Amino acid sequence: MAEGVFNLLDERWLPVRRLSGAREWVTPAGVVSGLAEDPVIAFDWGRADFDAAAVEFMIGLLACSCQPQDDRAWRGWWQAPPGSEELAARFAPLAAAFALTGDGPRFMQDCEDFAGEAVPVSGLMIEAPGANTERNNGDLFQKRGRFPALSLPAAAMALFTLQAYAPSGGAGHRTSLRGGGPLTTLVLAPPDKPALWHLLWLNLENAAAQAPEITPQTLPRIFPWLAPTRTSEGKKPPLGEDDIDPRGVYWGMPRRIRLDVAAGGEGVTCARTCAITGEPVTTCVRTYRTKPWGMNYGTLRHPLSPMYRQKATSTEWLYVHPQPGGLTYRHWIDLALTPEGSDYLRRPAPAVLTARRRLQALRAGGTRLRAAGYDMDNMKARGFVEAQFPLFILADDDANTRLGHAARALVGAANLVNGSLLRNLRHALTIADAGAARLDAVAESFQHRTQGAFFDTLAGLAARLDADPHDADAIAVAGADFRKRALEPVAYDLFDRYAPFSAQSGRLADMGKVVAARRNLVWLLAGYGKDGEKLFAHLGLPPPESKRGKKKTSGKAAA
Repeated sequence: MAEGVFNLLDERWLPVRRLSGAREWVTPAGVVSGLAEDPVIAFDWGRADFDAAAVEFMIGLLACSCQPQDDRAWRGWWQAPPGSEELAARFAPLAAAFALTGDGPRFMQDCEDFAGEAVPVSGLMIEAPGANTERNNGDLFQKRGRFPALSLPAAAMALFTLQAYAPSGGAGHRTSLRGGGPLTTLVLAPPDKPALWHLLWLNLENAAAQAPEITPQTLPRIFPWLAPTRTSEGKKPPLGEDDIDPRGVYWGMPRRIRLDVAAGGEGVTCARTCAITGEPVTTCVRTYRTKPWGMNYGTLRHPLSPMYRQKATSTEWLYVHPQPGGLTYRHWIDLALTPEGSDYLRRPAPAVLTARRRLQALRAGGTRLRAAGYDMDNMKARGFVEAQFPLFILADDDANTRLGHAARALVGAANLVNGSLLRNLRHALTIADAGAARLDAVAESFQHRTQGAFFDTLAGLAARLDADPHDADAIAVAGADFRKRALEPVAYDLFDRYAPFSAQSGRLADMGKVVAARRNLVWLLAGYGKDGEKLFAHLGLPPPESKRGKKKTSGKAAA
């Protein structure tokens, strides 16, 4: 390694937290240090996006150096992890790709040291206000000047985070390989495996059957900064599976960037404090240069991200991105469960399905799914979304299938009730189609308030199916429980809160609308009408007995 080069495989540049609460800096191989005494359990950047990106960095590094051939090989390091020395030796052949500074190829930076305007390093932060926002004094919440200088570790992670999650950056400034602000999903290790190593190793896929051997000649197909950038101006086609190594999806480089490193001895001193770590530094990054028309990627499968398609006949799959309102159990079924049939529109991340298979073989329980990513509005970051959900992995395949089918049915029931609640509120309050967005908060509240009962119901169902995979009554018991504990009380409470009968006192026409709308909601939840029949079918409940003289639909509001 060249003297004075900051190489990410050799430097202690990753901040971590150990089980004891101790904090320190480690090399990538150092994440397995002290496993028996005081294991590293998490990255500790103080920023959720950096912590998430650091996990992806490590999984990508393992994929290029330690990928197991099959589940049997994978179990070896799950049960007896490697030491730091062994891991460092595995990483060593990749050293040329991880030099952040120096005269040769630089990590995640354009191979060409081009000239250009120096822009503040704060531009590497996805949430930073753009130049136009600053000119218009629109940076009310995310202020300019928050990141005047970054240490080399922080600059490296900011650069990787931007390249991995890059939103639209204006003309020619490409989004990430997975689009702007992709959703990343990971399966957390069981509670008895708290070490960060087990999270990383659990979410690492086995080697592809035809994965080419990594050599100095093939490295540029994985790490694009080792060769001249394949630019995307004009009508050049996007890069596809034939253009990069399968492991290259961890190292997408859509942006053409060169960091300006200021250090004592180069004529420019940097006696500053890093805006991320708070530590004093003498070598830092205050500016960088950028050019448009970086690498433009077509649809490539990434192991850590779920995808969707618009219709069952489509062959084009797109990446899932966080949306306003956060993530709830409505999203969980598509992030955590194996798709049913062949006409599904959404599929989980490959690593999630791999982790589920491994954990089922290990008979490991108590695991959870973590989902995280930027909620973007084109170039503007609305927030970084994180959520954790339970995972239910049963020993019996049939039991897992029944549980997954029931989970989808319960979500279908919740969506049916939520939709009816909104339609009847619109009728009761005389809200036209153009004003339907006024009730978005109601829809979100319904999802969040029924979520706890949903997972409690699934936990009870999982316990019954684990004991008896063929329990004939299990589904109906779960459906009745979810209806009684969540669907009915939450729907009634939200309706009465937003359309209180007392507010219409003296206005007979308005009072009549409220009464009719609430009656329709009651009948739906009792199983009457076409939607009521659908609801009970979702819940696995028998249809209610018809009562003489009772109509199944009434009023102008749709059930």
